[in-house]
Amino acid sequence: MARRPQVREFVDWSGGLNYVGDAFTLAENQVVDCLNVRLLPRGGFERRKTAVATHEEPFTDARNVWAYNGVEPPQIIVQDGDSIQFTDDLLSFTAPSTPGWFGSTSGVMRAATLARQVTTTDAARGDERCYVQRNAEAQAFRWDGTSIQVMTDAYGAWSENLESPSGGTMPKAKFICAHQGFLFHANIYENSKQMVNRVRFSHPSEPEDYRQDDWFDVGGDGEPITGIVSFGPTLYIFKNSSVWAFSGYSADTFQLMRMSDLLGAPGQDAIVAAPNGLYFFDAHDGVYVIGSDGQIRWLWDNMSTLITDGQIPGTYVSKVSLAWMDQRLWVSVPWLDTDINKRVFVFDPLLGQGGGWYQYAYGNRDSAYGFGFSAMLEFRPAAGEICYLALGSGGEYLYRVEYDGGRYDVRGGDVNVRFSSWLQTAWYRVGMAGAKKRFRRPRFVLDASEDSTVRVTAYRDFDREGQKKSMNLSVSGIFDGGKWDSFIWGGNDPFGNYIVGGDWGSSSKSDQTIVRGQSLGSGYAVSLLFQGQSDSAGSRRWGVNAVDLIFLPRAVR
Repeated sequence: MARRPQVREFVDWSGGLNYVGDAFTLAENQVVDCLNVRLLPRGGFERRKTAVATHEEPFTDARNVWAYNGVEPPQIIVQDGDSIQFTDDLLSFTAPSTPGWFGSTSGVMRAATLARQVTTTDAARGDERCYVQRNAEAQAFRWDGTSIQVMTDAYGAWSENLESPSGGTMPKAKFICAHQGFLFHANIYENSKQMVNRVRFSHPSEPEDYRQDDWFDVGGDGEPITGIVSFGPTLYIFKNSSVWAFSGYSADTFQLMRMSDLLGAPGQDAIVAAPNGLYFFDAHDGVYVIGSDGQIRWLWDNMSTLITDGQIPGTYVSKVSLAWMDQRLWVSVPWLDTDINKRVFVFDPLLGQGGGWYQYAYGNRDSAYGFGFSAMLEFRPAAGEICYLALGSGGEYLYRVEYDGGRYDVRGGDVNVRFSSWLQTAWYRVGMAGAKKRFRRPRFVLDASEDSTVRVTAYRDFDREGQKKSMNLSVSGIFDGGKWDSFIWGGNDPFGNYIVGGDWGSSSKSDQTIVRGQSLGSGYAVSLLFQGQSDSAGSRRWGVNAVDLIFLPRAVR
């Protein structure tokens, strides 16, 4: 009796990147390598959206960016060298008119927002103000949306009476954080000394008043505090090799507890609070998350070789920057021998079982114009949808990422830059690894949102160097949108391509088409490399929703 061909469908790549596993330990839904494609929780993958510079005039030396929501419309503030620039439309930036306020700041400014409970000349009771620390090198200042007020050093100007705040003072520190109605400052400069272990806190709900004895030191090892972040009811304090939890609601109930003496974070940018956890990057082990239950979980297990093999250079690990944007964790890292961030790893907690990783590189097709990101944040302007912002690691431009489905990343200066995109699957054994099969012509369900060519290279028999076969899959873009009632269900588009499952009533998913490939020949297993089209016309949109491998098992002898 003749054997019948069998079909295995693959629609799930939600296991994400796995650089640790080998040919036999990678799950079929994991990925050997990918770049500039987004893995989708419901199945399939697609080329990422673009990044576009928001303004034309470059900054001189942009080092940090933060949002100030205490005014209408909300503002984005960028540290540019010793000063700041602000905007509410992302198109043009303005420097403050306040004369003589700035001093030399070689490091990074840090900001926090908190309201005072007294009425002042520039703020009513409960109005939020933005407070900025200048790396403990110059005195902190207050920003009200239009002007700057430099704070008096709190050291020697203590306000001991909680009932009679005077305002106008603040310690000099490297880090600042609003938590439970207090303003906390860490790694303090006072009495002409840098107190690297020290944390000071304000009067409750009075961020400009401080008592002399309202402070505590974190550990006695002399290792400096590298960052502080509020998450839930707890203030987390980080050093390079320890994590501390500070809890309580008043000076009488505050208590400090060491959570780990093995893990830590190399800097403030390597820590970010998200709705589902507090994420941080450890210089040796990569990304961890602290859940609402206080438990620490490792998320970098499939990616750990990037650190041990030196692709993320340990010399520059202090440059790592984390952000929570679009319900995903973004980790911008220095790459190979560069001392600036050039690669972004994205963790989607909705992928697979417990989340999955993929990676982006911006403008990577034209090496002279490729760029990476330092500080990143999610921002909602007064009018319009949420946007995702990233400061170029070259310090010249602010970018809007996940911008649209265009064909170019747009670097500052209105330079269109192409980018490559690809994904390589795990080995598909479709049965026993030692049983040979004859692979016939596979079927691919592809994104048909625009004309493009997807190149597919099929590797055979666990050999990614020699045994391979390549083919080009041509896709003709669909004009009518492929929605319910716009074409016959299961019919053809104007180009004769068979349509699979249009997403009726929604514009969130691209149209699809089926394309048949070439015979893959005989072998024990296959791995497929998908590459998107990137040529003189830009980087085309493309995606893969499903792969049907059709094969005929050979008799086992």
